[in-house]
Amino acid sequence: MAPTPTLSALRRRLLAAAAGSMLALCASPAIAQAPAKPQPPKPQAQTPAAPQSQPSIAAPSKPPAAPRFAIQRFLVEGNSLLAQDELDRILTPFSGRDRDFGDIQRALEALQDVYTGRGYSAVRVSVPEQDIRSGQVRLRVVEARIRRVRVQGNRFFGEKNGRAGLPSLKWDTSPNTRAIGQDAQLVNENPAKQVSVALQAADDPGQIDATVRVTDENPSRISVFADNTGTPKTGNLRTGLGYQNANLFNGDDVLNAQVLTSPGHASDVKVFGAGYRVPAYKWSGVVDVLAGYSSVSSGTVQDLFNVSGKGTVFGLRYTQLLGRIDTYEHRAAFGLDYRAYKNSVTLVGTTESLVPDITVHPASLTYSGRASQVGRDLSFNISYSHNIPGGNKGDQAAFDEPGQRLSASAKYSIWRAGITFSQLLPSDFIVRAVANAQQTHDLLIPGEQFGMGGADSVRGYYERETASDVGKRFSLEGYGPDFGSWVGSNWRVRALVFADAARGHDNFPERGPENKLASFGLGLRANQGKSLAFRLDAARVSQDAGTRIKGETRVHFAAAYSF
Repeated sequence: MAPTPTLSALRRRLLAAAAGSMLALCASPAIAQAPAKPQPPKPQAQTPAAPQSQPSIAAPSKPPAAPRFAIQRFLVEGNSLLAQDELDRILTPFSGRDRDFGDIQRALEALQDVYTGRGYSAVRVSVPEQDIRSGQVRLRVVEARIRRVRVQGNRFFGEKNGRAGLPSLKWDTSPNTRAIGQDAQLVNENPAKQVSVALQAADDPGQIDATVRVTDENPSRISVFADNTGTPKTGNLRTGLGYQNANLFNGDDVLNAQVLTSPGHASDVKVFGAGYRVPAYKWSGVVDVLAGYSSVSSGTVQDLFNVSGKGTVFGLRYTQLLGRIDTYEHRAAFGLDYRAYKNSVTLVGTTESLVPDITVHPASLTYSGRASQVGRDLSFNISYSHNIPGGNKGDQAAFDEPGQRLSASAKYSIWRAGITFSQLLPSDFIVRAVANAQQTHDLLIPGEQFGMGGADSVRGYYERETASDVGKRFSLEGYGPDFGSWVGSNWRVRALVFADAARGHDNFPERGPENKLASFGLGLRANQGKSLAFRLDAARVSQDAGTRIKGETRVHFAAAYSF
């Protein structure tokens, strides 16, 4: 049996055979000449011509068959990223008897695809010069490593801060673009900073230089805002003051705080809120702590009842980023809330409330996703929450007190979902659709019902004009082209038309009557950079609901300025 040739000898033999075949092909006139255009037959003389000798044309020789050989195993040199059993699983299908160079190439490509698919785009796999007579084929892996990390463009955030937000971008490691991209995604949720990462081959072979480009602004901002989300009883106008610091302790921690009241009714409307966000970059997660307090007095209703409501809310959430799949990004969040509702409905001249206090402790799990393309965006969320009974005013006995909703369960569960879609159309028009829904089989306390009506629900109605155990809402908007350049530099302004609708019902022992809301109208959106935002909607009601009658109109506005 002839010995198995070396890899270099086989390559030389193939090249020599191919060259011989090309020479044979070029020596044949019948093949080398281009075919002539077909001509009609010429008249032949009656006397046959004497036969002439024709040169013989040698048939082209066939290239030799591709050499075959056995591959017992693949040996991978230079790998530190994949375990040996994983390498065996990837490469074993290409080993065995009667193999050729195509099997080696396919093994190389399979291994390269695994590195690339896992984000190691700087890793390269090659076949070094070798003798394969032993049945072992060596593959060489070069894991290019980061030589230097530079931070550029930062003005308000330090260089150490820029590096800390990208834990996957480490010196002397092979860069994983998927992990780095997920780090950058979390960093870019900071309202005062955006980053991008560029990788470039260094002068030294097998080395990579990384550049972190930062676009930032002053992380400390104050904002003032106003809207007309109030009621005639407490004043339609609401004004507020907010403060934000997006880089506490130089660690990208974000603090938000705001206070809200009603001019002329400051003693009747007092709302405070605060939130603190801590990014956990090593785990690609975020911790949010929320707190809020509200006190709203609606005064005397029908000269019989004094109505007021207070609420205290604490919330804790952990959000885990789940990475990207092409243009799709998704995350999961776990939350635990404490909500204490202190409602006071007393007869005029008395102090005893007809509606007792109640406390709930819902735990929730939420999954959300977003897919973005040029000119198109789709986002959605779905959540499940279950109340954990117990504590002061939080057990079933508190739910059964006179004045509470009859047959309400302290162990209620709620499913919620939402979806938003926007599409850029020709000539800079935009269409946007929003839908939200809530589903439960339980009888809920008012604070947990699905609210319908208001500036962010069905326009033309007051805020939470009606509420139901089960409900759904839909909004369709069409935006015209941006004409902000007519107003001034850095302005974006669009007009819109919209139609809103909502429907809901309560879970009585039998399904209760439906609440139906619907409206349509015109609006305007304007903003100047991040400093000024303005919203205006004029809606006409097309369904009787709550205090609103079909045909009535209402204008909603909101404005905010930050500096």
